[in-house]
Amino acid sequence: MALSKPCIRCGTPGTAHGKCEPCRRVDAARYEQLRGTPAERGYDAEYQGRRTALKKLGRACCLCGGAIDYALKGPDPLSFSAQHLTRDKRGPIDAAHLGCNTRAGKPKT
Repeated sequence: MALSKPCIRCGTPGTAHGKCEPCRRVDAARYEQLRGTPAERGYDAEYQGRRTALKKLGRACCLCGGAIDYALKGPDPLSFSAQHLTRDKRGPIDAAHLGCNTRAGKPKT
């Protein structure tokens, strides 16, 4: 028999992952409110245009050098993703696999 623990947020018994499902939903909703819209985060029409132009070039992944299947959609790790080369959202971007981009994390510069 598996032991269940109380929710770390509300104390409801019987959770397996630290928080009960209602508390997870409340926290997720709060996070989305604080996160802001894509435009507020720097993903506006200009960025989308640069991303579309980059897709049309059909470049290989800048991180691993492998071919990108531009027909695939996320969350497939071999789908296209725009890799930011600097921390500035208005800075340069290059083509990368979604999986490679996720593993690479934020740029250091």
